[in-house]
Amino acid sequence: MAHSSIIFTAAGSGGHIFAAIATLKSFQSQYPTLAKELVFVGSTLTMEGEKRQLPMEERLTTRMGIPFRKIRMGKLQRQLSFQTIKHMLKVVLGFWDAFWLLKELKPSVIVAFGGYVSFPLVIVGRLFGAKIVLHEQTSNIGLTNKLLQPFASVIAVTFETSLPYFKKKPIVVGSPTMFHIYGIEDFTHLKGYLEKENSRILEDPAYIETLQQLERVKGKYPILLMSGGSQGSHFLNEQIKSILPELLKEMYVVLQVGENEYYNDFVTLSEYVKTLPLDLASKCIVRRFVYEEYGYLMKKADLFLGRSGANTVYQVGMNNLKAVFVPIPWVTRNEQYTNAMILKEKGLADIVEQDSCTPAALLLAIKKQLEKGILDTEMPAFPIDSDKQLAREIGKLAV
Repeated sequence: MAHSSIIFTAAGSGGHIFAAIATLKSFQSQYPTLAKELVFVGSTLTMEGEKRQLPMEERLTTRMGIPFRKIRMGKLQRQLSFQTIKHMLKVVLGFWDAFWLLKELKPSVIVAFGGYVSFPLVIVGRLFGAKIVLHEQTSNIGLTNKLLQPFASVIAVTFETSLPYFKKKPIVVGSPTMFHIYGIEDFTHLKGYLEKENSRILEDPAYIETLQQLERVKGKYPILLMSGGSQGSHFLNEQIKSILPELLKEMYVVLQVGENEYYNDFVTLSEYVKTLPLDLASKCIVRRFVYEEYGYLMKKADLFLGRSGANTVYQVGMNNLKAVFVPIPWVTRNEQYTNAMILKEKGLADIVEQDSCTPAALLLAIKKQLEKGILDTEMPAFPIDSDKQLAREIGKLAV
């Protein structure tokens, strides 16, 4: 590739990847000529227990027709352990791969969304003279972005709570989010979007009928949407299984249980639902992963239950959806709790801490949130044009 490239990079969690994909799509729309220079760089590292699938970022960008490359990379770790040595060796390999890849691609701009794969690409890219754009999804600062901030030309953040963590003043743009997360109002709109995207969901008529059914029961039954993120939450999946029959007596339940093959929760919960009485089982939808239909599900839902990663919190707020969050307690600086508090202070969410999250406590929190009734606000809690704002900042550096 003789000409320079514009590199987007993200890997690891869905939060990093989805923010990158949303910005990528907006950049393609706003700068169609420059879009020819786009390359997405991911990692060979997948989640523990994942053997058979391609990394999520590779699957999504390939569908978009964006050239995809990947480097070897280990996770940056804050504590010393046996695994630290293994990952540090992979970090060295990541720098090796990054050097030869960037020597070939000649990047003019590198846009990084945090996560381990960004680390060698940004440092090596800066040595090659590339301009660096960092985006921080969390309510404070991730380890990778903390280390990379001296190399950045532009730093963009999702929440104002992140501002004190950066030495160079960031711009607050929000969380880049794709149109289908907030823009799909009804089933007709959803079906048109799926047809435009040539979505594989259309190959599953039974699921399409189930999605349409949610529109028919909206207002007749409460609808609960549970998601533990793209990889799912084994803890939440086990908790919800314990109270599922009780929930289904009163509401429809949509479960995104995740793609993690290590626990295989999708099979476990799917088989469990089949053992329930038909009148209950017919009110439960179990999915491994939701993507293009996610915003539609949020629009139909009366309550969200899940972890409180930054992107999840942002998307719930964009849709003014009531929520019960169970933050992951072991993440750095307890950032998921901080994320959840942003919506709790806006009156949208309740928090159940994992240490006290028994099935009974979770059931009580769900029922209490549903009893609060409809929120009397029409304005989204967060901006919906973050992808466009960040794309414009990238465009200023690329032109």
